[in-house]
Amino acid sequence: MRKRIISLVLALLLFAGLFPVAADAASMTYSDALVNYIKYGEGFSPTLYQDTGGWCIGYGCLVNPDDYPDGISEPDAEALLREKMDLLANEVKRFLSRYGVSVTQGQFDAMCSMTYNLGGYWLSAANTL
Repeated sequence: MRKRIISLVLALLLFAGLFPVAADAASMTYSDALVNYIKYGEGFSPTLYQDTGGWCIGYGCLVNPDDYPDGISEPDAEALLREKMDLLANEVKRFLSRYGVSVTQGQFDAMCSMTYNLGGYWLSAANTL
């Protein structure tokens, strides 16, 4: 009988692992996997370049060109990317909290990635996708 109970408990634990767990938005942050995804997609540029939105450096971060006259190193570019991602993640958290929505880590990362690429405009109640 004991083996059956132990087997049932183990089976339930394994089964529960099949379902993604949603988390409270206030406690979420973007993952390192998202940072690596953006780094891979954007590519690294040690010097300033002009994009449609303005001047960019590192991993596609919009900057004031006067702040980087000598360019940027890869570690500094990642730190800049993470600073920008912190701000964007906070926008996403406010959006999720406003509507009382819980999401998985993958969903949160996807929303942060979309905000990185589109800006926070899509999070406005006036805009819909």
